[in-house]
Amino acid sequence: MLANILLIVILSKSIAKLLDHGIALLGAPPALGGVLIATVVFTPEGISRCAPSPPTC
Repeated sequence: MLANILLIVILSKSIAKLLDHGIALLGAPPALGGVLIATVVFTPEGISRCAPSPPTC
């Protein structure tokens, strides 16, 4: 699980540069980048918490 989280964080750093450029072009507030990156980082965790547990035999 730690490896998965680390991979997401590394990928989000590279995506952040692209998002920051797009946000600057749109004239949107810079804090929008932080919100979007936080969404990218925490979405897999939220999905895994909502997914049903596999049945145990």
